[in-house]
Amino acid sequence: MMLCVFQRSRLWELFRGHPGLAFDLTSAAAREERMLDEHLLSVGQRSAEQRAAYLIRFLFSRAALRGMTNGRAFEFPLTQRHLADALGLSLVHTNRVLSRLSRRGAIKWQAHNLRIDTNKLEEIAD
Repeated sequence: MMLCVFQRSRLWELFRGHPGLAFDLTSAAAREERMLDEHLLSVGQRSAEQRAAYLIRFLFSRAALRGMTNGRAFEFPLTQRHLADALGLSLVHTNRVLSRLSRRGAIKWQAHNLRIDTNKLEEIAD
């Protein structure tokens, strides 16, 4: 993760002095807000299996944008506890959901490596 800190009182200097950079910053903030909206929608309206499929597909997309994937696989250092917390599910329920995704051929999780079928995940996530 990269964190950039801006002094709020000097933010307008950025817009005046570096409009291109200010545009990029605004665009990135808008994308992040859209993703947050999708995450909230996911928690409120999707089943546990749909939420898990959506989250895994989302994380894969983010990793792919950063060149951190190898075909349909990527390093996945998160634990089932991390996923349970992110999905708002119990650890036992998360384990069942991941098992169903695995049986459906949507994911294959070995150690800290996750191989996915993007089409199946997208279909399940709806």
